[in-house]
Amino acid sequence: LRVKGDGHRYSFRIRTDLLFDGVVYRQDFDTVPDRWLDIELPISGFAPSFRGRAVPDAPPVDMSSIYQIGFLISNRQEGEFKLEIDVIAAYADGPQMGGSLL
Repeated sequence: LRVKGDGHRYSFRIRTDLLFDGVVYRQDFDTVPDRWLDIELPISGFAPSFRGRAVPDAPPVDMSSIYQIGFLISNRQEGEFKLEIDVIAAYADGPQMGGSLL
């Protein structure tokens, strides 16, 4: 993931089903004002969440069933924000695809 932000924390979110109001898998990342950052998001770091609350009994994220990705400003921060996205890429690492989103 290559982004230029504004100093806010953001959440990268993955949906593995078509439910609008279902479980999402999220991982937060911080930005630095007006600076491009290369951010690696390990697959193991994506936490299942429903309406902002942890879902401890949800299965691990299934990388073969991604229907939607998105970004959300984290922690209900109010005010203006800016997040430029240059690259979103994924790679597989090993037979279990235990790599990272990059």
